[in-house]
Amino acid sequence: MIRLNVFFEVNEGVTPEQVKAATAEMVCDSRTQEGNVSYDLFASTSRERVYLFCETWRDQKVLDAHGESKSFADGCANLKKLMKGEWKLEKFEF
Repeated sequence: MIRLNVFFEVNEGVTPEQVKAATAEMVCDSRTQEGNVSYDLFASTSRERVYLFCETWRDQKVLDAHGESKSFADGCANLKKLMKGEWKLEKFEF
């Protein structure tokens, strides 16, 4: 199993509704992809404008396929328009 924790911060003035709208298709599609165990988006309660994707995948093969999906590419492009800086990825395997 592979767990990804992906942290990102959005620009000042970006609302949670805008973040949800930018990522909705990617989140819904990712949850149905083969080998996905979980895929969730959370807003931090301690750091304003900080969000976290928590993803769990069966193995690297299905994670690679996810990374090549259209919904992932579109979601990333939409999200980058709202983001301050880059995301921070932490990968765990078990």
